[in-house]
Amino acid sequence: MLLTCTPSAASRVCWESTDLRLCGTLLSDGVYREILATLVDGAWRRKGAICEPIEVRGPLRLLFGIPRHPAPATRVFNRLTLKGVLLEVDGVGFARYVPESDMWRALERPLWWHSLHVLATEALVVADPAAAKAARAGRIETATSP
Repeated sequence: MLLTCTPSAASRVCWESTDLRLCGTLLSDGVYREILATLVDGAWRRKGAICEPIEVRGPLRLLFGIPRHPAPATRVFNRLTLKGVLLEVDGVGFARYVPESDMWRALERPLWWHSLHVLATEALVVADPAAAKAARAGRIETATSP
């Protein structure tokens, strides 16, 4: 996936990654742990310059929850945009950052997140639910040919 932004009075910034993390007011690369942008006074900044909008192009999925027990990933979408405190998915408002709680709140449902992962679809391997359940139960099931 490709992240782009255009800082004021500067050239376009591009960043390629398979895993981005949005945690409160920080947008970082999940692989290299580099901070890419920070939300300050309602605007995204990179190296001191206002850098809006920030766009991530995919195909992408969002992943919520903690890494050892994540919630199911979202459907595949093509574009995530950060405009100030708003997060849009494919051009539709999805969430708003609430500074008082340092959390993101869904616009359509009463859901809140401290952080979320933006993953390139090739970085997300979806396991067979039955195999995942068996692994959690301490059993390993293998397929056998007839």
